[in-house]
Amino acid sequence: MRDRTPEHIARFFTGFELVEPGLVDVADWRNDGDFVEHSKGGYVLGGVGRLA
Repeated sequence: MRDRTPEHIARFFTGFELVEPGLVDVADWRNDGDFVEHSKGGYVLGGVGRLA
């Protein structure tokens, strides 16, 4: 695992259109409203992109 800023991670999506909700904590991505406990030591960002 490697620490990266959100801006650094966003560069991996260059040329792609991010699907809503975009680049967010994976616990929040497409959350159906159920409570999700976030990690206490940090978070993991994720997103889905499609070729524009």
